[in-house]
This record gives sequence, structure tokens and C-alpha cells, in this order.
Amino acid sequence: MDVHDNAAASGFAQLAEESIRIVRKWRSATDVAAPAPETRLAGMVGTPGGAAFAIDLVDGVLRPQDARVVARHLERLSHEVPDGIGWGTEFDTHVSAGLASLAAGVTVPRVRERFFRLFSHLLLRLDVRGLDEHLAELTSGGGIRPALVSVATAASGQHEANRQAADVRDLLLRDDVESVSFRISAMVGSWRLIDLDGLVNDAVDRTTSLFEIAAHAENPKFIDLEVARFDELEPTLRVFERMLHDFPQLNLGIALPDAFPDSLPALRRVAEMARKRRIRRGAMATVRITRGEFLLEERSVAEQHGWSSAVFASTAERDAHHIRLLDFALHPAQTAALRVISATHDLYLTAFAWRLARARGVERSLEHEFRLGIATSDVEVVKRDVG
Repeated sequence: MDVHDNAAASGFAQLAEESIRIVRKWRSATDVAAPAPETRLAGMVGTPGGAAFAIDLVDGVLRPQDARVVARHLERLSHEVPDGIGWGTEFDTHVSAGLASLAAGVTVPRVRERFFRLFSHLLLRLDVRGLDEHLAELTSGGGIRPALVSVATAASGQHEANRQAADVRDLLLRDDVESVSFRISAMVGSWRLIDLDGLVNDAVDRTTSLFEIAAHAENPKFIDLEVARFDELEPTLRVFERMLHDFPQLNLGIALPDAFPDSLPALRRVAEMARKRRIRRGAMATVRITRGEFLLEERSVAEQHGWSSAVFASTAERDAHHIRLLDFALHPAQTAALRVISATHDLYLTAFAWRLARARGVERSLEHEFRLGIATSDVEVVKRDVG
């Protein structure tokens, strides 16, 4: 290790110590209470099997449009209610399943409304009349820019891809929506990596109209391309590069999960794309450093096929990689063309990103992102310091 490496390690150690002190201060705050809906859902998620049950409720009851599909999911879930999840939720699930199986078309809308209340602090419905009021309430205190993510999965066919693209289009057409995120895999009916060029061309063709809506909007829009699974990384990078070129003034971003070792070389590619765009007098690009999803699924697929896992094996490795990504991105050489969003609820990583950006004089190029309805008390305390 040379003198430069020693200095860098020493600087990181000091930032780590600062971050620990800051988080201790945040954790000691007692004047911000968690909202009641968040407390109820936390109780469910905190029970054994509760998190998976909550995800199944969203995926199987709130997301599907077909009442018969919802009824079948309710019937299955009624036999899988985890012990200790709470008598009210258990009762609702069993009774709702029985009613839905008898008259799905009549009962399911009421059942969905009942369960939606459990997630109302996390999910906003496109068809709710008060969506504008929800968005206005979120931004009323200042310092918050809502980034809306359509609840969508990798499309299992063209019909589902069209429906999910329509949801994103509805969001982009709203004057009160500034930021929208979506997965390329949710917009494409067939995900065929064996023909990568064809897949990218298809994705570009199917999403260009969404970018055009954002580019011609009266108020500035931000489109972020999510990457949830490893097999989405390369196609999404290529689509992102095409859109940076085709829409030079549009505010565009891409998510890079810290769970993927390949996210660091991907970040270098994104930084180079952003630099070239600025040389062409285009707008800055954005990178969101996220925590990643579907990690267990990624490991399971790798084991089944005898592949090396595409994700890190431990949380410690992911945390270290998150810091590597921050170290590269939060540097004046990169922030001249690249805006950085640290998207994590890990307070230590949040504090480290903040202190690193301040130490390097690039604090204005960093934003912090938290999911609505999760650890609200933490969010309020952090906001006091980082803005």
C-alpha cells in the first residue's frame, strides 16, 4: 500500500467514525413517532413469515386486475396465514377468501379496498381521486421530491406489458408528477437474452413514446430505469445509453444495485455516457445506488444451474460495495456530469454518503432517497441534517 492508499484509508476511517457519531445522534431522537399504519405493517412483517405474506398480498390481491385471479390467491393465502400475524388480519383473510370464492366479481373490489388500507402509507393508486392530494401532502413540507414507481413485475406477455406501460404513461401525463421509475422488463412482453440486440431494439421501440411524453412535458420530468434482477442489467444499460443520445435534454437516470459486483464497471460506463452527453451540451445524467431486490431468487437460480452467483453472499460485502460505488460516483470528476442518489434505509450508509460528499465538495450533487412509509421517523430525523 503506497502513501496515497494509506491517506485514502485514513480518510475513510475518519468518515466512518463521523458517520457512527451522526447515526447515534439520529437514533437518540425521541420527538418523532412512527405513523400508526407503519407500526401495524411493521408488526406483520416482524412476525415469522410475515414479510412473505405481505408481499403475497400485494402481488396476489392488490396487483392483479382479474377478480377470479384475486379470488384464487385469497383462497391460497387463507391457508398460509402466519401464526402471530394478528387476529384481525387472519380473520379478514379467511372471511375475504370465502366471500370472494362465492362471488368474485362483486366481492373482490371490496376485499381489495380493505387490504389496501393496510398498505395505504406505502402504495398510491392511479385511479384514486385524491392522488393529487396525496402528492400535495407529501411535498407540503418542502425538501421532498416524490419518485413514483409503478407496481409492476417483469411482463409475462404482451397484454401485461401493454397494461404496465399504460400505467407509466398515466403517471407521466400528470402535471403534479415529476419523477417516474420503471423496469424495462415490465414494458417488454418477451425477455430473450439470447437475442440481446433484438431485445434492446424492442425495448427502445416500446418505451420511446414514454420518453417523448416526458421530453415534451411543460414541467420537467425525470425518468429512472430500475434494475431489479441481474439479467436486466445489460439490456437496461444499453437502453439507457440509447435514450441519453436520443433525448439529450431529458433528465434520465438508472439504478445500479450494490448487490451486483458488476455494478461498479456498469457505473464506470454510466459515468462515461454522462461525460459524453455533457460534451454534446446535453443535460446531466443520474445514477441511483440501490440495495437490490430478489437476492434469494438470484442465488437460487445460480445454484440450480451450477453458476457463480451474480450477487454478493453477505450484507457486509454489499455494504462495502455500496461504499465503493459512492467513492467512485461522489468525485468532482464524475459529478461534473452525473447526479448521484443514495437510495437506502441504512442510516450508516446514508450518513457516510453525506459526509463523503461534503468532504469532497460535491454535496449539491447528492440526493438521498427513502421509500414512502418505511422508517418514517428515521426519514424525518435525517432530513433535519441533510435537507
